[in-house]
Order: sequence, then C-alpha cells, then structure tokens
Amino acid sequence: MTTKPFLLLLILFTLSSKAFSQKVFKSDNHYVVTIPINWNLLDNETISQIRKAREEQSGIKTKGVVTEAIVVKGKEFTLPNMQFLFNGMNLSKATFSEFVSLFNKNVPKIQKVVLKKEKISDKIFKSDPSKPIVDYEKNMYLYVLKQDIAGIGIVIITSANFMANHGIITVNITVKSSEFDKYSKTIIEVLRSLKIESIYKHQ
Repeated sequence: MTTKPFLLLLILFTLSSKAFSQKVFKSDNHYVVTIPINWNLLDNETISQIRKAREEQSGIKTKGVVTEAIVVKGKEFTLPNMQFLFNGMNLSKATFSEFVSLFNKNVPKIQKVVLKKEKISDKIFKSDPSKPIVDYEKNMYLYVLKQDIAGIGIVIITSANFMANHGIITVNITVKSSEFDKYSKTIIEVLRSLKIESIYKHQ
C-alpha cells in the first residue's frame, strides 16, 4: 500500500538531508538543480517532439512556457520522469502572496489555502492532494495530484513552482502511484537542491 504522498514527502523534508550521487543541470534561465547520477537528460529534438504530441493531444498550446529539460531514468520518455519548465515574466515587483493567489485561481482542482508563514519542513502534508503547500523560504508553491492515465494507470504528479524575479520555474515530477514510496526521497532531494542565482532570486 502506497504511503499518502503529502505525508511521506513532508516526513522526508523534516529528516536530515543526506547527499546522493548526482549531477548538475544548469539552466540558461539562471538556476541550477541536481539530479540523480543515473537519470538522463533527453535531447532537445526529443523534447520538441514530446511537447508537440502533448499539445496535439490536449488541444492546448502553452504560450510563453519553455520546456527546458526532461529527465528520465533510462534513455526514453517513460515513467518516472522530471520536467523543468520556465515561464518568463517580470515578477520583481510582485509579492509572494500575489504569486500564491495567482496559482490558487488558475491551478485546476486546487483549493484555496490560508497563507501561513511556515517553512515546508515545519508542516505535515495533508492527505488531500488538492491542498497545496506554500513555502516562504524557497518562494515555492507545491501541490500533488493523482491522475488515471489510459494504458499506464494511476500516476502521482508533484508540481513545485518557484517564484523568481524573471519568471516562474516549474518542476513536475511524475511517477506511478505504486512506485511513489520508492522515488519520494529523490523528489525531495531534487526540489531541495534547486538554487536560483542571487540577482534573480525574489526577495
């Protein structure tokens, strides 16, 4: 039986961090993140093909959102995978509370939350995946969704959205529900590792 995603992720956030074998992805949009050494970056041509297929299937084109990298365990686009997206915009004069309000209004199936100035490591994930987690230290809005995908089954998507002065950095990590426990620590380590260059970090 899979542990409730919110509960397991925050339990891991509260534990002392241990280094894991890793390599660094450095974005052209001024942030770096570490990924497990046995995971691989897909090439740009494959990423373009995946994006095109997704837009054709959904009928939705995400203007302004750049898929910077897709990381897979292996060499093909399978589960689990991590997708790094960037939506460029000037947020230097916006507040983090406004950033959270934006997500509360626009993220499907996400309930409105009462803002609390608590670090993510001080909270316990709720069992309800529709309730997002707000982390003021990292300027991050995180939520977890479950989806039933034809031919695959139930998947769990962890979506972390980081506010920066020059835009929104999104990390979407998707795993099969049956494998969530197995990869939960990897998810946390990757999200913890993301660092925005100081000049672009929102204050």
